[in-house]
Amino acid sequence: MYNKKIKITFAPLFGKFKTKLFNMKIAIPTKDNMVDEHFGDAEQYTIYTIDNQSKIVSQENLACKEGCGCKSNIATTLHKLGVEIILAGNMGDNAKNILEDNQMKVIRGCKGNIDDLIQAYLVGNVSDNGEGCHHKHSSHDCGSAQISTPIVLDKASFLSKVFNYEAQAEKWVYEGDKPAIIDFHATWCAPCKSVSPILEDLAKEYAGQLYIYKIDIDQEQELAAVFGIQSVPTFLFIPLNDTPKMASGALPKENFLKIIKDLI
Repeated sequence: MYNKKIKITFAPLFGKFKTKLFNMKIAIPTKDNMVDEHFGDAEQYTIYTIDNQSKIVSQENLACKEGCGCKSNIATTLHKLGVEIILAGNMGDNAKNILEDNQMKVIRGCKGNIDDLIQAYLVGNVSDNGEGCHHKHSSHDCGSAQISTPIVLDKASFLSKVFNYEAQAEKWVYEGDKPAIIDFHATWCAPCKSVSPILEDLAKEYAGQLYIYKIDIDQEQELAAVFGIQSVPTFLFIPLNDTPKMASGALPKENFLKIIKDLI
């Protein structure tokens, strides 16, 4: 039950985890077969699948609604498709941070024909120019838009954003600046899929007040082991200055709303 305070303990870890080699996916925000000059104005995302010999295996198009990418759920969508790298034109720091929080490397300052760009990248002739977008729009500033999508965590980002259990194993110390909900889930879990749209809605409704994180227990077995996750979905509710609490099962939205009211 949610009202049961948990004592942070650490289950034995599973040892070393093997990783598998997969094809890499690269996405380019595209307009008229050219790199979109401003992230969010793209007609589609062109997604290239690259093999381990830097050869293009396939190409697909992901249609998108026009509008600023940093206010949409495109980061979550691209991550689910397995995209690891974004080759983009101009992009604000906030949009870049959201994409990177979803485990994608962002390379800004790209221009020209997308087929020429991908070939240049594959031979090492493309690098990030380090410049963000300075455009201001009627609805928001690209550099200050709030995170409004769930954020995917791996071990490294968990240690830096949530709890560094390697440095502080005996006492819970939250690294974040806002309360958070962590969704421990799995791709094969039907109840997890039923809760996912609720979490996406909550991320939009409470943007700027709350972080919603997602951890795939199959991809991050060490994190699942550290918290002794036995079933999914399991949720960790993290206040700013108190002990986290845990609940299991597919909670309805009204339960999340009551819990969030206490968190913030």
